[in-house]
Amino acid sequence: MNKTASCIKLIQVLYGRDEYLNTNDLAEILDTNPRNIREYFKELESLGYEILSKKGLYGGYKLSNTSFLPTMKFTSEEEAELKEIGDYLKNNNQDLYNTYTELTGKVKATADSNNLITPLKMVDRFPIDVDIDVIEKIYNDLRFAINKKLKCEIGYVSQSDKLTAHVIHPYKLFVYNGNYFLLGFTEVRNDFAYFKLHKINSIYVTNNNFEVQSEFNELNYIDEFGVKQRDPYTHFEFEINNLNQVLKDKVFGKNQKVEIIDERNLRLSFDSQNKKAVIAFVLSLADNCKVIEPVELKEELKNTISKMMSRYQND
Repeated sequence: MNKTASCIKLIQVLYGRDEYLNTNDLAEILDTNPRNIREYFKELESLGYEILSKKGLYGGYKLSNTSFLPTMKFTSEEEAELKEIGDYLKNNNQDLYNTYTELTGKVKATADSNNLITPLKMVDRFPIDVDIDVIEKIYNDLRFAINKKLKCEIGYVSQSDKLTAHVIHPYKLFVYNGNYFLLGFTEVRNDFAYFKLHKINSIYVTNNNFEVQSEFNELNYIDEFGVKQRDPYTHFEFEINNLNQVLKDKVFGKNQKVEIIDERNLRLSFDSQNKKAVIAFVLSLADNCKVIEPVELKEELKNTISKMMSRYQND
């Protein structure tokens, strides 16, 4: 039996047991040398499994209940009956008891795996035209580099569609407006920058480490509302009609307040750094939205609408 198969077998043996098993017992069950058991434990721990140990006459090893294995939701009566059967076999037939605990562990894992909650499916209204497998590969490479603090060499497509080369120190992966982003320090600009993962044309994780800057503060770049702009926060206030059910549960910025005026009208206020995004938001609501504050936003909207109208004057 190879190492991988032995590790899987070891999980099956430990899963479902409450008592500790020593290395000799485990070696006998797996038909291997006791020294190999310790190597299997190291392999499992590297994969995220938590192995508990206990010294003494009745010590040994067991699998933590918090390890990421599914558990079967037996009723209290069923659990009591299983325990009674297990206790009987343990006292009367050790070989059958070993088989029993191994099989009940498999039953618990298999039965519950068929009742896992289906993950939420996120549907993007305007999905990007990039294979998700490509983004996943880039994401995993960057996550590895972040954990190991390794520099990366990337080819990045700029806003002007030019391919630029960067040596980056990756700091943080996050999702904003449906896109995956990296916050990283780029040696080209000698500053921090945001990189969209679907704009990364190529990536190479080097063997060169970087030091996390002592003055770095993630909150200077990312907060609960996403990417922070360089501009100061501006207070916005609107009166909106016919969209109470659509808007009342959404978050648009800091210090947000939603005042329900009646069943059809509400007053929305919040602080934001991204004026362009706010203008796009207001325009998307058409005549259902009226700007209250700031006054200069009204003028910007008038100019924008005027330019939009001019496009159709000759049609």
